[in-house]
Amino acid sequence: MMLPVVNVSVYFDFFFYFPPVTCLQCYDCFSKTSWQDCKDKSSKCTGLANERCINVYVKNGDVETFSKGFDSKEYCDKDLNPTCRLHKRLDPGSKFDISCCNTNLCNAGSVTGISGIALVAGAIVLLAFQA
Repeated sequence: MMLPVVNVSVYFDFFFYFPPVTCLQCYDCFSKTSWQDCKDKSSKCTGLANERCINVYVKNGDVETFSKGFDSKEYCDKDLNPTCRLHKRLDPGSKFDISCCNTNLCNAGSVTGISGIALVAGAIVLLAFQA
């Protein structure tokens, strides 16, 4: 019985030229109401490993937007992020908050607001050192 001959170099060439791509999972949503509304409508999206999960909060006058997704590392900088640049040009008084991370589903939280526990703990430490 003759076994078929397999050309191993074909497999090697395929994986050499087309290496496996590592992906990053992030939450994706948009809301004009709140981070909770954004979270309630969120879905999971997949980006490339060299991208970042991102949360962006913009307040332009009375309008607030809350968004999550993924983008390039450079867009984590307020000065390079096109959304922030546009709003800054339209209204220099606009407020922007951006947070980025690079592990799967790491953008679950919001970028604005401090937890009540952290706020109380900070106040206790501050009072302890003033005495």
